[in-house]
Formats: sequence, structure tokens, C-alpha cells
Amino acid sequence: MTLLELSKSLHDCQRCKLAKMGRTQVVFGVGNPHASVMFVGEAPGF
Repeated sequence: MTLLELSKSLHDCQRCKLAKMGRTQVVFGVGNPHASVMFVGEAPGF
């Protein structure tokens, strides 16, 4: 599965309560998919 396919599947996902409660966005990262290091933030946009 490519990152593009993963992003689309996450945006279309209906498996959890968030989707049923009206989730309006999924925050998917950007950047080099071949990077050696990845930083994961505590909250989207921060």
C-alpha cells in the first residue's frame, strides 16, 4: 500500500466512533516518504 492509498483509506474510514460522530477531517502528514527520521507531534498543527 502506498502512502497515497493509505491516506485515502483513512479519509474514507468508518470503523470507529469518530466517523459516526461527524469527523470532518483526518490529518495525514506530509514529507519525504523515504526519510530516515520521522517526527510525530503531540497534536495536529502544533
